[in-house]
Amino acid sequence: MPALTFSEYQVFSHLSNNTWIADSAYLSVTFQDGDGDLGTSDSTKMSLYMDYYEDQGSGFVALPQFNRAIYLPRLTPEGNHKGIEGTITQFIKPAPIFNIFTTYPYQWKIYVVDQKGNKSNVVETPSQSK
Repeated sequence: MPALTFSEYQVFSHLSNNTWIADSAYLSVTFQDGDGDLGTSDSTKMSLYMDYYEDQGSGFVALPQFNRAIYLPRLTPEGNHKGIEGTITQFIKPAPIFNIFTTYPYQWKIYVVDQKGNKSNVVETPSQSK
């Protein structure tokens, strides 16, 4: 079963009409997988999932309409030893990286699913201001 550790999440913005506008983000997580079956050669199948949550005053609430699913290329090594570990770095574009219709703090909950359908643990970004 794959395992993740959160590393970094950073939003990039640009100045437009005296207002900072988020236009992209950078996500980094480390992973380990004993049988090395992360990713796929089928680019229509997603392997990395980012679920969006906002703190609307009584704790974080899921807003699935903002979730993202990301393709990971096949990571399985050749040979008899299939265990792998490494870092997944994802540049996320285009914006919005978050729900632009509210000012609530937000966070992402991130996990991967391997080729056998095993889901990793879920890691979270820190709470982010907009």
